[in-house]
Amino acid sequence: MDNTVVVRIPKTKNYTLYAEGSLCRIDKDGEDHLITLDFSHPIILYYTFRYHRRLYVITSPGTPVLRNDDVSGNFSIIAQLRGRSFDRFKRSMKYIVEKTEKRCYEFPAAFFWQLSYLAQAGKNDRINLGILIKKYTAQADFLRAVKNQPVF
Repeated sequence: MDNTVVVRIPKTKNYTLYAEGSLCRIDKDGEDHLITLDFSHPIILYYTFRYHRRLYVITSPGTPVLRNDDVSGNFSIIAQLRGRSFDRFKRSMKYIVEKTEKRCYEFPAAFFWQLSYLAQAGKNDRINLGILIKKYTAQADFLRAVKNQPVF
């Protein structure tokens, strides 16, 4: 089963869309760009309209299942932010991507859910982000070690 999702980045003056996640490839379809992302991990969609900003963290279908013209396939929203929370989340992701060397895109959905609540509460300082990174990096390293261990 192909576990990827294609995000269409349209060339429009009404809004801009930026997608973040485990990148597979980028294609061009006329004026639009098609970004193929690994859907086994959460994907972040940043929408910027003229007077407001929206952020969605989506994951593979669960309940409820939603559809969007910009995203191929079904998905579930695990977090949605707007305004200042959008800016805090985006700033936090920049810091986290730098600290984890892009390994944060492999973190489970719970990481992004917790990060969204930190951004909403205004508690996304470097201390709390460091604790969150440490927790999920240790968990990811443990799962990777268990997965690669031989079975006797």
